[in-house]
Order: sequence, then C-alpha cells, then structure tokens
Amino acid sequence: TAVAISEATFKDDSVETVVIATGLAFPDALAASGLAGVHGSPLLLVGSSVTSALTDEIDRLGATSVVVVGGESAVSADVYDALDTDYDVKRVFGADRYETAAEVAREIAALGGSDTGAYFVRGDNFADALSVSPFAYSLKRPVLLVRTDGVPAATEDVIDELAMTQGWIAGGLSAVDADTAADLETLLGYAPVRWDGLNRYETAAAVAEAHVALALADFGYIGIATGLNFADALGGGAAAGMNGGVLLLTQTDALPAATSEILDANVLIIDEVHVFGGDAAVTQDVYDEIDSILSQP
Repeated sequence: TAVAISEATFKDDSVETVVIATGLAFPDALAASGLAGVHGSPLLLVGSSVTSALTDEIDRLGATSVVVVGGESAVSADVYDALDTDYDVKRVFGADRYETAAEVAREIAALGGSDTGAYFVRGDNFADALSVSPFAYSLKRPVLLVRTDGVPAATEDVIDELAMTQGWIAGGLSAVDADTAADLETLLGYAPVRWDGLNRYETAAAVAEAHVALALADFGYIGIATGLNFADALGGGAAAGMNGGVLLLTQTDALPAATSEILDANVLIIDEVHVFGGDAAVTQDVYDEIDSILSQP
C-alpha cells in the first residue's frame, strides 16, 4: 500500500533520497514524517526483508540514497545491508522511540527544516500522531514523542539543544496530561497549543481544521485512512502533505461523524479524496458513503 501511495503521488525520477521505516511498528515512522518532507520523499515501509516491490519503487523514483529511520530492532542489519548494496544508506536512530524522534528532529534541523518548534504526541499510541503527519511533512516540522504523564529526557534535551519555542499537542488530556503540557510550557517558554476531540476521529478533524484556518493546508486534497491501524496512514500522511492537504481518519466499517461533516461542509472545494488501504482497512460500504457525499449536487 505504501508503494501504491508513492506511485500515485510522486513522479518518476523526482526523488533523490527516500525515507524508509518499519511497517511493523508505528513510533519511528510517525517521527519520520517531517524528515520525509525535508527530502520531498514518500514514506516507504519495510518488513523483515527487502522486497522487489520496494527496490523497484526506489528505482522508479530515481533515488540513489536511503535514510532508514529506527535502530536494528526496528529495521534489521540484514535489511540495512541489503539496501546498502545498491544505495547510499544512512540510519537515523536512538536507543528508544523517544531518542529516535529526537534524532530525527536534529536531522530535520540540520537539513534546513524547522528547528523552532515541534508537534508533541504520546509515544505509546499512534492515532493522534497520524493526524499531524501531513503537516509535519509539508512544514518540515519534527514530531516529538512524550509520555502521557511526562516529558522524556531525550525530548527535553532536543527542545533545549534546538532552542525550540513553539509546540503543538495533538490529543486530549488522556493522551498528554495537563502536567506534561505544563512541563512543555516550561521547556518552550510558551504554552503549547492543543488540538483534541472526544476521540481520535474528532482529534484528526480538529487538527485538519486548525491548519486550514491558518492557511497551512486546504481541503482541496483529503486523504482518508483507518484510525484503527497505522500502516496505511503512514504513507498516506506523506501523500497528503505533498499535496498540501489533510488526513482524516475513519472506522473500518463506519464513517465517523467528524469525518463526514468535513467532507459534507467542503464538498464544493474538494478536488481529490484518496482512501488509503484495501477493503480490510476501509470497507466498500465506507468508500461508497464517501463517494455519495462527494456526489452531492
């Protein structure tokens, strides 16, 4: 699916460096969105081995370099070595998910991306981070991970090192509690902005609407992925970011009201809606409901 999203979004011979993360776990790929944006790259996924589908896509893109996000527990040495046979490969990683996200933030800053602020999301769940991934991509802004009840030392260190002064939290108090937000305010010198809703679907809608209101994205391009798993939305977030659009989430077998309402309210200005993933991720009934909304006179 990540390859299919890349094929639909990026032209032949248009990318010099491809960003790759494991598709078997979410933390490293979530942090990789901003780095993919810096490189103008899709976010491609790899499992326990390098497939011909992956290398064919890298070659179609014209890439000669690969950045692997995550340590060997995420992307094995065998996978790294297999890629290193044909490409110039670099690994960006830390000892855990929090350190890896911090290292990615440093890499983004070193390559000319944003170093003044970051998105902050809980590191033990994926839903809220998916919603910020298009904007991390388009704004070349890092995604840093926190615990629900505290800011890890690795995150503190990179905020201080890069002298960050801005922060945006995706998720409610059950995701990032008030004490953690207060700690971030102390570290940044300013209170972070929080976007949230009653559930992951409302949070994704709130994040999208906030960025559109700030003219940082528009509803011309909307990506939709299941909010119950992470893999399809990882590549989808990069595609939405590349197109200056937003990423909304859905249940597998029912279109949430928060997502439906954005589609309905913006039907006249929507140019494209891309549903990421097959029937097992987003059922045909949900696809048909989306199509029905877009077909309104």
